[in-house]
Amino acid sequence: MTDNSRSQRAFHFVAAAIVGMAAFSVPAGATAQDGWSVQRAKGMEAEARSLSDQRHAWDKAAWLYRSAASLRPQGDLVAVEDLQWAGKLAWYTGDAGQALTDLEEAAERAMEGGDVFTAANLLVDAAWVATRNGDPDRASELSRQAHVHAASPILSDEVRRRVTDRVVDLDVITQIATSDAAGFDR
Repeated sequence: MTDNSRSQRAFHFVAAAIVGMAAFSVPAGATAQDGWSVQRAKGMEAEARSLSDQRHAWDKAAWLYRSAASLRPQGDLVAVEDLQWAGKLAWYTGDAGQALTDLEEAAERAMEGGDVFTAANLLVDAAWVATRNGDPDRASELSRQAHVHAASPILSDEVRRRVTDRVVDLDVITQIATSDAAGFDR
């Protein structure tokens, strides 16, 4: 056997081993990029958590949570938590518009991941933010969407009742806010 043929066989063996390792190291439907992205997201989440107890850093923490969510694949419910935290922190920093966007996106991602209960609750939270932000029409639409989600047959009666109670409470708040905005202050 010549040195050239040994080199070729060694090359083919190494190439086949690399292809084989790649085929078995990545879950079906995932890519190596997904693994890198999730690892990067975990680092951002850890940094965001460390900043969340520092009021002056809430805007950076919200950005980190939002960025981490964007790195996670569709259906990954950790992204929902990230966006929920981003929305809360955006609200506390006074950015109601960003809070609304984050909560709506969190609800959408929860539905994509099959978590109807969380999606419905996030829609109620988003509707509350819209109400407080002076947008009763948006609040009513979000409340309607939450009510539709709450009617899902996959939810137990108890869970459905809890979400529906939150929607009803929100509708009352929205009506009060609308009448106050119309000049009917008591």
